[in-house]
Amino acid sequence: MRGRRLAALFVVLVAIVGAVFVARPYVHGLSFVIRAAGVQGTARRVADLDARAEHEREITIPTERGPLRARLYEPARSSRRTALLTSGLHPAGIDEPRLVDLARQLSSNGVAIVTPDIRSYRGSRLPRRSQGPSSRRPPGCRPSRGWHRTTESA
Repeated sequence: MRGRRLAALFVVLVAIVGAVFVARPYVHGLSFVIRAAGVQGTARRVADLDARAEHEREITIPTERGPLRARLYEPARSSRRTALLTSGLHPAGIDEPRLVDLARQLSSNGVAIVTPDIRSYRGSRLPRRSQGPSSRRPPGCRPSRGWHRTTESA
């Protein structure tokens, strides 16, 4: 009888260790999503337990057109992965608050992040109204409630 109890206990312990091993990456990913989404309260406090310390520094990337200013976000521990994040069409460039927050969150999850300051992105502007094909309704599609009629020719 005692042997069966020990065997059952061993099977249960192996199952628990296996479940923890399988669930760990999912819990790690969920904690990142909670932090990146800006969730507050108990969920945030629990997610912050999974965050690692990170630090950032300015770097210069040599290119054919001259030096390129960039920022490197590094986890306090060594990182096996590195990702490149670009600022998009924001005039603040690599100082854009949402980009900085995302880079810090990714870095606190163990990924080294490089954000280059691409000057040509800073001066770009999106047109007030897109004239691309995605802004037009397909032929024969009637507007539903809440749509505004336009004078477009189909």
